[in-house]
Amino acid sequence: MSKVSFRSISAVALLFTSLAQGQDSSFVDAPVKPVRSKLLVEGTYLQDASTLYNDLLQGLTSGGFIDREVRQRSADALDDLNRAGQEISLRTTFISGDSLFGQAGLQWLVSAAHKDLLGVRFGRDVYTLTFFGNAPFEGEQADLGGSAFEHQIFQSLGGGLHWAKTGSWVRLDVLKGQLLDAINLKDATLFTAVDGRSLDGTVRGDLYRSDPERTGFGAFNGWGLALSFSRTAVLKSLSKRSVHRFTARVDDLGFIRW
Repeated sequence: MSKVSFRSISAVALLFTSLAQGQDSSFVDAPVKPVRSKLLVEGTYLQDASTLYNDLLQGLTSGGFIDREVRQRSADALDDLNRAGQEISLRTTFISGDSLFGQAGLQWLVSAAHKDLLGVRFGRDVYTLTFFGNAPFEGEQADLGGSAFEHQIFQSLGGGLHWAKTGSWVRLDVLKGQLLDAINLKDATLFTAVDGRSLDGTVRGDLYRSDPERTGFGAFNGWGLALSFSRTAVLKSLSKRSVHRFTARVDDLGFIRW
């Protein structure tokens, strides 16, 4: 089954601002010393959750035993709808040249990256069923609807332009989809009879999965395009006593067709 996925391809705008003192100020190019060629290697590991505590997340990541006190602590903090996610990425970028299209300081760049994105959405009953089993629902019905899980792994290769004076850049990437696992439960329930003598469940939702026979780094299960760019300047006061860098950046704005 093919799927065009926009959700987990990160389209994240990172905006860092600080205001300079004084009423009169202006935007000017950031004073970045030009370098003819350079190789950049970037690694990212991000993990976050709306309600789960770090000790539970660390236990899930390490795969070790999670005691009941840790599980209960996060259970007491849950909202009706909770979220958690993780990003692992590695990118290598090479920048070179001293002029392009007759413009001094305009450089070319090539970049390759590997990204592993995971996200979940779940309610209270899903958490209870996962970490405490169905015993708490004896004679009751657990509501599992509204839950979702998505895991994507993809690689990218692209090129673009880099402005040496400011550090700004723009890049277009071709994406290779390696893995997709996605579940969206629109409606789901589980009824547990007294003493666990019988179970009754209903499920309505969507399941997407890339070819399980094509796995590993070399697997080609999808393709796509993504645009990334960054604009850097500084906010400089009239007195020139304070200079603050201003950066607006968008990473991987695009799609993968699985």
